[in-house]
Amino acid sequence: MGDTKFPTLNDFADSTLDQLREGHPNLLTNVLGSDLLWERSVELDFSLNTGISFNKSCQLISAQDGPLAFNLAREEDWSLLPALLEAESRGLSWTELEFLVRDKSRRPLLERARLMGLPVSIPFDAEVSIKWQDDLFTANSTNHSPDDLKVLDFSSLWAGPLCSHLLLNLGCKVVKVESRNRRDISGSATPRLFSVLNKDKELLIVDFQNEAELESLRQMICDADIVIEGSRPRAFEALGIDRRSIRSQQTSAQHHNQLWLSLTAYGRFGAAADWVGFGDDVAASAGVLDRSSDGGYGFVGDAIADPLAGLQAALTVKECLTQNKRGLLDFSLFRAARIALETVERLYDSPLAPLKKVRTRC
Repeated sequence: MGDTKFPTLNDFADSTLDQLREGHPNLLTNVLGSDLLWERSVELDFSLNTGISFNKSCQLISAQDGPLAFNLAREEDWSLLPALLEAESRGLSWTELEFLVRDKSRRPLLERARLMGLPVSIPFDAEVSIKWQDDLFTANSTNHSPDDLKVLDFSSLWAGPLCSHLLLNLGCKVVKVESRNRRDISGSATPRLFSVLNKDKELLIVDFQNEAELESLRQMICDADIVIEGSRPRAFEALGIDRRSIRSQQTSAQHHNQLWLSLTAYGRFGAAADWVGFGDDVAASAGVLDRSSDGGYGFVGDAIADPLAGLQAALTVKECLTQNKRGLLDFSLFRAARIALETVERLYDSPLAPLKKVRTRC
């Protein structure tokens, strides 16, 4: 993007998709990049409520010294709240959560939540300062375009599947890998978007507790041109399917011609590698929030760090291929949100991403 500034994140997304179209003019014909930011919202029963996300799973809650973003989309998140808040209650509601949080200090609560694997963040968090740790090198490959490259996509939900969806439409062959015991929940939560993003991908369902299936999967990883990983690093390390473990089974040519995209919440290195986050709470942490009429803050778009990450990651992969770069690309939702925010001319009284009626593909 260089030093180019855009009026809104919608314009930023339009420009990102236009850059992906360079050399591929028929990519997603009649679709704007900004459409991709809003596609999921057509499946949600949302209303514009201050401090509540479009899918209603994330809310901004006032603590003693400022707001926290709690993203509680999973049942296990709610079950951990009594331990987090040292409360006796079971089956907490949002109202009870607000009562229990209001007299607590944010930073200690955030640190406890991170240790427990809860997606909680502090909006405009100045203490989250992450340096991108890409490890890229010049490849031996002569294939500088996405055509016919094999992509193995382990990601779920939105950002990673959008990235591989774009790569597929650029000419890649994509295999979507799912765990037999933990399927991609977006298939049931937002089935129309799931269908759009995963159309024409080959589906591979793997029992990660079966060593024979794991070994077969390792061979597929060895042969892939691009691997998209959407989990915290320790999950893949435990299964022996992380980049370092796979290296021992690859030929030199396979390793040096492979691009590994790690698409996480906050990056794969340091303490941030273990932090859990999703589109709304990560966007809040990065400062992608609008001012509300009452002086508070409101969410920008629908889990906007997700589609911003999917778009930017696909463009970065394409640029790596063009420049003949391979290795590890340490991307994240936080990185995507920060990059996008830094390219927008932010005005106090204007929304970062104005709500638009999308030309939906769902």
